[in-house]
Amino acid sequence: MNRHTTHKHVQLYGCWALGNLAAWHHADIVAQGGVDAILPSMREMPADYKLQEQGCSALSKLLDAAKDSETRTKYVDAITSQQGIPTILLALTQHSKIESVQISGLSVLLGCVAHSLDHHEMFLAEGGLDVMIRAMTTFDQSVD
Repeated sequence: MNRHTTHKHVQLYGCWALGNLAAWHHADIVAQGGVDAILPSMREMPADYKLQEQGCSALSKLLDAAKDSETRTKYVDAITSQQGIPTILLALTQHSKIESVQISGLSVLLGCVAHSLDHHEMFLAEGGLDVMIRAMTTFDQSVD
């Protein structure tokens, strides 16, 4: 992913692979720069909804795989230090009609803001509450 940053298929399938590996290899993915590959890829190709979907999904699965508070904090820090909150909010805004992007993107954001007042304030300052409410009203029939 780092070598072929402008090749959309490499980025898409890289995010997909990292998401599939996250359940068992989450620590290695974070330690070896997986988050550092996913977020720039999402910023590079904001119009590609499949890439946004797979990027958000991979990040969500990483957070879900963290079973203890210390690990989760490390993963949240990896995401937020790479401008994760604004990147995810952009994906949610650009793909407001794609339910799968909304579900996994909001999952990442909620995972990030739940552990830090600073991240919570960043979420609010970037317009996150409006994005979240729009997603919930757009997909009001979805329990996810």
